[in-house]
Amino acid sequence: MSDTVQQSGYHYIAYVDEAGDPGLKRLRPEFPQGSSEWFVLSGVVVSAANEMAVRDWIPEMLEATRGNQKPGRRADLHFRAMNDNHKSIACAMLASKPVRCFCICSHKKSLLDWPHSPALHAMGNRDWFYSFLTRYLLERVTHFVADNSKKTHGEIKRVKVVYSDRGGLSVGQMTAYYDKLKNQSRSGRTVLKRGRIIWDTFHHSLLHHANHKASAGLQLADIVASSFFRACDQHNTGDCNPSFAWLLRGKMARVPDKKDGEISGYGVKLLPEYKPDLWLPIQSKIFSDYGYPKEWWDPVPPTPPYFK
Repeated sequence: MSDTVQQSGYHYIAYVDEAGDPGLKRLRPEFPQGSSEWFVLSGVVVSAANEMAVRDWIPEMLEATRGNQKPGRRADLHFRAMNDNHKSIACAMLASKPVRCFCICSHKKSLLDWPHSPALHAMGNRDWFYSFLTRYLLERVTHFVADNSKKTHGEIKRVKVVYSDRGGLSVGQMTAYYDKLKNQSRSGRTVLKRGRIIWDTFHHSLLHHANHKASAGLQLADIVASSFFRACDQHNTGDCNPSFAWLLRGKMARVPDKKDGEISGYGVKLLPEYKPDLWLPIQSKIFSDYGYPKEWWDPVPPTPPYFK
């Protein structure tokens, strides 16, 4: 992440995509035809100097998985359209690139039962669930960017955030939500006392959305989100398979950004909390493999009582 920066107003790009659906009513497995049990939001961060190189990575992956895509050769990569062997190849190739990956994994029923959920609904944002998850993602992405840019450039630099187009996504609505969070944090009125967005890395003009097919970076984020979705969701993709998400371990963000840094709670974040008794053993395996129940929090202590 130390390449010479582009003169573009930002020094990092975070590509954001999701797996599962954000529906919160009639959830699986209670309703077999309902919304997904889990929803996963991922971010892939690259330096601005690598922004153009990212466009070459997807053709490399498509070439390595040639013949795997569904009939009609695609110019874009969809993880769910691959067989398991080629999913492994794509994950291994992503793990060889100069990126940092983040993943927010929400067990939706647990989140709806969370004591803070009424306050979340009261935000008045019709897409509160997606917005809320982006908050957790940005807390971690901006923490990484602030830390990395101070080490690399001697000062905090900014990150451009590119969201995948999805039904109902409004950048204006997201901006209003972030403004509310910023005002709450300045006055000490945040509902959740743990976690913070580093606002010096963040600016409204650097919020964008793009079509998945047109953005190589979003296709990388799809690999991360879909790998973790496959690891924990038992009902939309068939039996869980954590092997793909585990192949990404070398690039999942750590705090500090060293080989012995903590991943659980940072590069891989569970919402609302680690409760393996609510899931099948195979569903909790990826999280225990990544370090749970130990979990990073900002501010310290690293493992606080959750409902304080």
